[in-house]
Amino acid sequence: MDILIIDDDVLLTYNLKRLFEKKILLNSVTVYGSYREFLSNLHLIDSFDIVLVDILLERDIDKNWIDIIKIIRKKNEKVPIVVMSSFSDIKWLNFAFDEWASDYIIKPFRLKEIEVRIMRWFNIYLHSLSFSSSDNLSYYDLHYCISRNEFYFNDEKLSLTRKSKQLLLIFISSPEKLLKEDFLVKKLWNDVDEFKYRNIRILVLRLKKSLKPFWLDYWIENIRWEWYIFKKDLF
Repeated sequence: MDILIIDDDVLLTYNLKRLFEKKILLNSVTVYGSYREFLSNLHLIDSFDIVLVDILLERDIDKNWIDIIKIIRKKNEKVPIVVMSSFSDIKWLNFAFDEWASDYIIKPFRLKEIEVRIMRWFNIYLHSLSFSSSDNLSYYDLHYCISRNEFYFNDEKLSLTRKSKQLLLIFISSPEKLLKEDFLVKKLWNDVDEFKYRNIRILVLRLKKSLKPFWLDYWIENIRWEWYIFKKDLF
């Protein structure tokens, strides 16, 4: 899971970052402290699995949090967007939901409360990406158990490293779709540089090696060097 937090409250974002970086399912937490920073990194928005946005971000710019929701929704209709606000007036809540926010949480909130909400929305988002049961993300006979953070093939557990699990989770969340190499790099390391590009190729090879005993290595295909696709080998 990759979380984007858009908020200029340094202490709050620090505490949220610490909270979520302890979660096993988490890949990374990214913080943008301003509307302008969000816009300058808009090309990376598809790499996030959930977005938290402050309703009072940069008070000198009128309603820019609404613009953020609109911009994200144009690019991704499913990703959960949680609005954080010190306003308890019902009109603000309705305003946020009218703009297709997923949830609205009133400040100050308990960190445990937002943790429960975010994990719930993440599970819902995962289930929306592929056929799944309440606790499993599935692609043919390959299953990911969310609560255990484990992969199974025909009920046999796969022995994978943490990074391999993260990579396979990205693949099983977007089966039969072309995924660009820089997208995978951003998802796994929250950064893009030449060193990470070399790492992603090594990581893919290691994952394929781990999947080989199950004949699943053929499900990962490299397309024209910079693209990957995860697709069941029907032959």
